[in-house]
Amino acid sequence: MLSVPGAAARSVDKGDDGQERGSSTRFYTSGEYVAQRIETPTYDPHGVVLALDSGSRVGRATTSLHPEGHAFSEMTGLPAGHRGRGISPAMKLLAIGFARSHGAPWLRTFHHPDNAAAIGMNRRLGFVDDQGLSRFPIESPIGQLGRIHALGGWRICGPLDSREGQMAVKFAYQNVGMPDLNRRGLRPETAPLGVLLVDIEADLVIRDGSQVVMAEGLFPVAELARALVGWLGQLDGDRDDFEFDSMSYADVGEVRIVGSVEGWRVGSVSEPGSWTSPVGWDVLVSEIAQFVTAVREDVVALGVEPGLIPDL
Repeated sequence: MLSVPGAAARSVDKGDDGQERGSSTRFYTSGEYVAQRIETPTYDPHGVVLALDSGSRVGRATTSLHPEGHAFSEMTGLPAGHRGRGISPAMKLLAIGFARSHGAPWLRTFHHPDNAAAIGMNRRLGFVDDQGLSRFPIESPIGQLGRIHALGGWRICGPLDSREGQMAVKFAYQNVGMPDLNRRGLRPETAPLGVLLVDIEADLVIRDGSQVVMAEGLFPVAELARALVGWLGQLDGDRDDFEFDSMSYADVGEVRIVGSVEGWRVGSVSEPGSWTSPVGWDVLVSEIAQFVTAVREDVVALGVEPGLIPDL
């Protein structure tokens, strides 16, 4: 679905960061917009990603395909109130997947020079500078199956494709750190357990294939990993559905894992209508184990004792 602006659409070129690149104040008519943006060989409606909040559109990412063989990230835009929640990286991951599915060797874009946030996000995702543009190498480890993939700063746990006909639930995160610990004047090796669990944060995305089920910035990934280890360690007959009871959230269930006769689904109380497709227990356990291993490795790299997250 794509909403086509009418006479109120500004005639500006918004790049990957959604900021204006021109100073024109002329307005498109609907006909001009359709002719210049949609009725072109490079337009593909499948390259349009919309981010919705309670049914209202809050973000958009548009990717086009070009005869030279590369894909181009036309824009990735969000209003200020929705930034910092991992939505832009989630939309960009879908754009990368779209480009890869069409065999494009590169995904290119360019930015307003003052938009440090967008430039930093794309560099963390793996974009490199290329004669005034940024480009992402599609032919990279993200196209391969493996235990854990690194996508720039992202840790993607599990394969990016389906397993035995099932959609694969995937946990991905980036920007892991603990900036609040420094502000508290504490050190990783001596900070109390509860403080470490709250302060080790990252931008978390949970996906079902190409569908983003949950995206949350500054999420307590160490606390989640520890809680998942405890849940898996319960006896089968005593194990209820998983409801993440975090010290960082007032409500229980920011991450939920619910079982049924069809299998296990992952969701969030913040997105009650969004769930992963059901998967078997072995698939779920494998994905959780990979997530826990990745977080544990990053915890050690931050200077924290690995025992913060017990072995499975």
